[in-house]
Amino acid sequence: MPTSPGKQLVAPEIQFTNRSSGDVQEWRWDFGDGSDPVGPCNCPNPTHTFPAGEQDYTVTLLVSNGENSDDVTYFVFVAND
Repeated sequence: MPTSPGKQLVAPEIQFTNRSSGDVQEWRWDFGDGSDPVGPCNCPNPTHTFPAGEQDYTVTLLVSNGENSDDVTYFVFVAND
């Protein structure tokens, strides 16, 4: 089951770290910024660049083992230097 780290302050480009456990076979990432979702894929730790500007985003990770699925939501605040 994935776990959420809570709200994070991040730069526009960040590397997400999957912390799912069990026999995960697919990951699906929705970065909440209007870009196309990533997946289903073998992409547990994607890098994503958010649009310029300061804004809150809701990032959702859906994992599946082919029979069951679970999701977790990450809340991030993107800020440019």
